[in-house]
Amino acid sequence: MRVCRKEPTIDELLSDPMMEPVLSHSRTTASEVRTLMSDMAARLAAGREDHGEPSAGSWQIISD
Repeated sequence: MRVCRKEPTIDELLSDPMMEPVLSHSRTTASEVRTLMSDMAARLAAGREDHGEPSAGSWQIISD
């Protein structure tokens, strides 16, 4: 039998207790990752609009 689960969201991943030591080892925080993802989504959306392509589609800007 095949089990199909949806992929976790960034917030779900960042709230995983295992992520704290991983992020700490990388000298970053969950807040910085959220900011990075938000900035990336905004840049992708702006780039697509500049080239006449559809907007970000399923990309969502993550806010704290």
